[in-house]
Amino acid sequence: MKKLYANIAFMSLLLITAFSLTSCEIDRDENVGYYLQGHWFGDLDMYYDGIPARGSDIIFYPEGWGYRKGTGTQIDYYGRYGNTQVRHDFSYYVENEVIHLRFYGESDLDCTISRYGLNADNFWGTIDGRYSSTDFRLRNYDRYWESEGYYGYDYDYDRRYYGGYYTKQALNLDAFNAPESDTLNAPATRAATSQDTIASQPKATRGVNQGK
Repeated sequence: MKKLYANIAFMSLLLITAFSLTSCEIDRDENVGYYLQGHWFGDLDMYYDGIPARGSDIIFYPEGWGYRKGTGTQIDYYGRYGNTQVRHDFSYYVENEVIHLRFYGESDLDCTISRYGLNADNFWGTIDGRYSSTDFRLRNYDRYWESEGYYGYDYDYDRRYYGGYYTKQALNLDAFNAPESDTLNAPATRAATSQDTIASQPKATRGVNQGK
């Protein structure tokens, strides 16, 4: 009888330990998702036809219970004045503190983020894609955009990437001109869907090795 009670006590201890570990993992994932939500801006190392984006915005909208999953929108800015926009919509989830992004209709951009730092002000680290890994650095939009955010004209950049052959026409980005409303200063207020993605969107790449 004593042996039976001992076995029952041991199994109970194992169950309690397993439940505690699982709860800790869920709590850590929700903590990551909590800080991830919202609007970020900076460098996601995006390219089109070998031309780097001037910068990118990315917004995470949590859905359902907790903060472990949701949808999002990424907008990359190109052109002489950063007013040519390419939009990518995605879903995401956090599992074992790894952030998984799945892009609608653009599976080449699917990625995971496992090596990163994240707090209320900054989000930085390495994005691991299908074909390459690349570094990124973002800042909280609401806190820093007015003082630091700008994707506009820069002489050296424009002379290098938008002189001669690399004109707006050569890049074939006419379909992605900025709308009359200022997307940067009027961030999206709802989660994007796959229907929102422009069907004729050109193929974008992440990382310099994929951009050439």
